[in-house]
Amino acid sequence: MKCKRKHNFVLKFPVSIRGKMTVLSLIIAISTTVGSLLISYYTENNQIRNITRNYMMQYISFSDDSFSEMYEEVQEAALTVSAYEGTEVAKLDAGDEASYMAYQQRKRIRNYLKGIISQRNYIENVIVIPPKGSAIDAKGEVLSRNEMKQGAIARALNADRAGLFYDLELQTVYYSCPVIVSSKQVATCLLKIDYTKFVSAYTIEPLKQMHIYVWGEDEGFLFSGVNDATEEHNTQLKNIIQSGTQGITEWDGKQMFYVYDNIDGSSLYSLTLIPEDVISSNTGGLRSRFLIIAIVASCAAIVFSIIFSDRLCNNLKKLTDTMQLVQKGNLEVRSHLDSKDEIGQLSNNFNDMMDRIIDLIQEVKINEKLKREAEQNVLATQIEPHFLYNTIDSIQYLARTRGEEEIAEAANSLSELLRSVLSNHDEFITLWEEREYIENYMAIERFKYRQEFELEWDVADTLWEWKLPKLLLQPIVENALIHGIYNKPENGLIAVKASLGKKENVLVVDIQIIDNGEGMSQSKIDQVLNDIVSQNDNSKRFRHVGIRNVFDRIKLIYGPNYGGTIQSSEGSFTCVEIWLPYIRDNDESVSINS
Repeated sequence: MKCKRKHNFVLKFPVSIRGKMTVLSLIIAISTTVGSLLISYYTENNQIRNITRNYMMQYISFSDDSFSEMYEEVQEAALTVSAYEGTEVAKLDAGDEASYMAYQQRKRIRNYLKGIISQRNYIENVIVIPPKGSAIDAKGEVLSRNEMKQGAIARALNADRAGLFYDLELQTVYYSCPVIVSSKQVATCLLKIDYTKFVSAYTIEPLKQMHIYVWGEDEGFLFSGVNDATEEHNTQLKNIIQSGTQGITEWDGKQMFYVYDNIDGSSLYSLTLIPEDVISSNTGGLRSRFLIIAIVASCAAIVFSIIFSDRLCNNLKKLTDTMQLVQKGNLEVRSHLDSKDEIGQLSNNFNDMMDRIIDLIQEVKINEKLKREAEQNVLATQIEPHFLYNTIDSIQYLARTRGEEEIAEAANSLSELLRSVLSNHDEFITLWEEREYIENYMAIERFKYRQEFELEWDVADTLWEWKLPKLLLQPIVENALIHGIYNKPENGLIAVKASLGKKENVLVVDIQIIDNGEGMSQSKIDQVLNDIVSQNDNSKRFRHVGIRNVFDRIKLIYGPNYGGTIQSSEGSFTCVEIWLPYIRDNDESVSINS
């Protein structure tokens, strides 16, 4: 069994910028052109359709006016007969029809009726029918009683109103009008109307493409221009009359534009249905013209897009070729494009970048050389700390052998201080480790100055394992010793207190380093905060790290919400207070409200 391979065709967008620009230009140009043409086409199409409708509606209005005028003339003729011949008809005696006087009377009425039809060629006959006796007509035709009992004549004679009575199939039309004398109906006047002439207003040439119906509420369809009128049409027409004078409807399965109107002076309605294909027949040429314009415009858009993308991408191709040379290893090549647009700027930036790359390569070479030299220096100096520790241990051993315990303790403190500082590479240490640094430093200072400086610690037990930046407190203690209690002959005291406090709803560690030394004036405090150091102070320092530097270090690590202050009273005390966030391992600052 052979397996059929399925091929999936996927429309791929062009990869190159030139292809993308061509496609996008085509999409924009063609969509704009086609959109504009479609809008113009539908606008023109609607205008033509409206003009066609208005043109046809004018013919319809003309036909309605002609039919209405003819209908009014029929009414006038019937009223004339009823008014002027009613008394004469009333004088006729059905039992005396054979008398000469009755003959003359009927003859005179007939002659009058002949005068009525001679003036209007669409009236075929005028018949006066008394309740008893023979009918009188203008043409002398004999109308039997059986004929009077059938069709439109029967409905006319039995009706209690004046109006049209007709039969569409037989194409017979009668207008009936009662003859009243002294509030009594003495006869019925029937005007027989020529059907073809009566509806001729709706059979003119411009209306032959339309479906025209003349319809009465009592008698139904009087005229059907195209289709045979059915009961379904009768029901549909009633619904249309209730919907509006014009609009769109479906008639015999086709979309039709309809217009209906009540014919003046009658109970008749004219309904005109205009097929949509008739209205749209004048737009066929318009569609062809717009299609040709769209094709021509699309071809022009294709040509313009190709030319435009070629010219625009020419400089971009040159820049791409230059980059490919760089990719192959030629770092000296540069782009030379005389263009002021973004591609020209990109070319200039490329040249600047290549110059920078050359500089960086040279810098990297120099740094590599320095790195190799530094590695050699590190290897050479690795023995120095061991040599220093061994030397201090020798001093300590010799001092103990000779009974110099102070020298031995100082050497031990110096050894521990150097060992802990040089061996611990962590940036943050516990408060307990910071305490050891400070204790070793104070031991050295006691030996140096031959004074028993006291150092007290007041720290909550939970804070000994809390971490802070290494050697953050030692410079403050150093400044308290040198500037505070150094010149105090006895009872020099430095107290370090640490506790949890509140600052802007966040737990902080509040650390105070207080000495009972000389104190400072406000101007001296400003000098300390601004890191202004006099030459006389430098000789007194083991090392110099200004308090302002400590404050700046705090802000750099923790942000502007943390730092410290200095409070002092001359001849009394100095208190340096700092506050740091209470951060536990792998934790953020703890909110007071948490």
